Amino acid sequence: MFVFEDIVLLDKKAVGLVCEAADELDLAMSIKGVEKPVREHIFTSATPALFERLKNTIEDMGPVRLSEVERAQQRIVKRIRSMEERGEIQVINPRESVV
Repeated sequence: MFVFEDIVLLDKKAVGLVCEAADELDLAMSIKGVEKPVREHIFTSATPALFERLKNTIEDMGPVRLSEVERAQQRIVKRIRSMEERGEIQVINPRESVV
């Protein structure tokens, strides 16, 4: 099962497409609740303009409830699954064995 932190398994192009398609507030909220490597993967995949907007939104947001972060992450994961179903991005599940 794909979880938000698995976004690091997507290539930068796919993450950039997800960033463009996602609600910016959901994306900013989702980023608040992740470790630095995940945050950096998203930031380096976003356009420079989006990166600045996300950074400013996160700074302005202040403390948020973990439940809010988790709901935003679930919405982003739902968007990723939808994009995968439409063939817009490819998600490789590292938990599936390759034969």
